[in-house]
Amino acid sequence: MPQKQEVNSTSGGGMKRSLNIRDLQPTDHTIAINVNFQNDSGDTNVLKIEASNLLATEFKPGYKVIGFRNDITTNSTYFFLANPETGLSEFGRILDNQTIPDLGDSDIVSCSDCDKRIDLSEPLENQIQVATQLYETLLSDCEDNKCLNLSVLHPIKESNIQIKNEKCGNTLYFTDNYNPPRYIQLDNLDIYSFEGDINCSEDNRVATCLNCERLRMFRLFEEAQIA
Repeated sequence: MPQKQEVNSTSGGGMKRSLNIRDLQPTDHTIAINVNFQNDSGDTNVLKIEASNLLATEFKPGYKVIGFRNDITTNSTYFFLANPETGLSEFGRILDNQTIPDLGDSDIVSCSDCDKRIDLSEPLENQIQVATQLYETLLSDCEDNKCLNLSVLHPIKESNIQIKNEKCGNTLYFTDNYNPPRYIQLDNLDIYSFEGDINCSEDNRVATCLNCERLRMFRLFEEAQIA
């Protein structure tokens, strides 16, 4: 649950509660919620929202998050998961991730024979939290075809995940600097569940758990042979 943070700073950018608002610099802030001035790469003076301590969802046992991207256009957060024990990988999302329950303090309570007071809520560490959001698997490989090939040793930085609204729909581009650059057509996920195509009304499609060749940003081609 986001908590209000008030931090005094005497040098550089940061929280400066004691300064007059007219004396604030562009990198100064009077108040913020769950923020950090250092990003994942160690760069400073970067205002970044920290992760919440409110349970949103639970992923499949054994899977680790190696990359994620929040997208306000589709109102979703997309996740890349890897299972280091089985070698399996998957890609999924949480819809409507901006909706969170209010577990904060109650309003001021007033009674005739007592003083006004704040009714404090139960601390999160004393609560048995229940997941409030549903994680949905969109693409996953299988034991016979571990082609997604994601690894906890090669996390996907948020800057290496881009979502673009194109003519064919929303497309997510990503790279882990381990596998070839790839992309996912978010509005056309069915194409990854089969190999082959429909040519001249002839259906040559064969079902598969995941066709990773369609994920490639740069397709592999064989040189044409002329008889």
